[in-house]
Amino acid sequence: MKKYLLIGFLVFLTGCGHSAKYNENAVFSDARDDLVVVNPMQAATIYVDKNLMKNFSLKPSSRLGHDEKMSINLGEFAQNSAKTFFSNYMRNLNLSSKPEALNAQGLVIMPEIKGFEYGFDSSDGIDIDPMPYVLYDYRLNMFKNGRQIYSKKLSVDEKFYGDKIFWAGGNAAFEQVAPLFQKALVNDLNRHADEIISAINSN
Repeated sequence: MKKYLLIGFLVFLTGCGHSAKYNENAVFSDARDDLVVVNPMQAATIYVDKNLMKNFSLKPSSRLGHDEKMSINLGEFAQNSAKTFFSNYMRNLNLSSKPEALNAQGLVIMPEIKGFEYGFDSSDGIDIDPMPYVLYDYRLNMFKNGRQIYSKKLSVDEKFYGDKIFWAGGNAAFEQVAPLFQKALVNDLNRHADEIISAINSN
């Protein structure tokens, strides 16, 4: 199987003032009754490159909050969003960041985040009630016994917005980024659920 290398698009730093964490207890995805994996017990590995499984320190791309940074592990978001979605349909999921997992027999699920930015857009002109947003490149590749069976960009090239929030020092605003990003990723997977499950059943 060809090994896919992630582009080194972010700089690894430390010492952030804010932190975005994936919340495994927050549920944004339920199984659809009309979608069923024919063999839900088949071995499946969710693989995320180890270079993505670390904390990145990023400034907002917006003017609002641009002097602050937030720590986020993009690999955890990629891995856990896939786990949340696929666990609705499959019962034998394994997680791995080891390169040899790409050569495993059975199904290999490879979610990738190749770009990520976040920020806070305000339409009132005085930055009292901005809306947090995320903008990212989310792709999914799947392989079956070494053969690629699915490859697609799941995200759209536009900002995904949350609700307006009162800007008071920025803490509450930064706390909205993680659940917003988490919801966006699972939404992407849900939107392509039919073709994803069909690819698994057809191979």
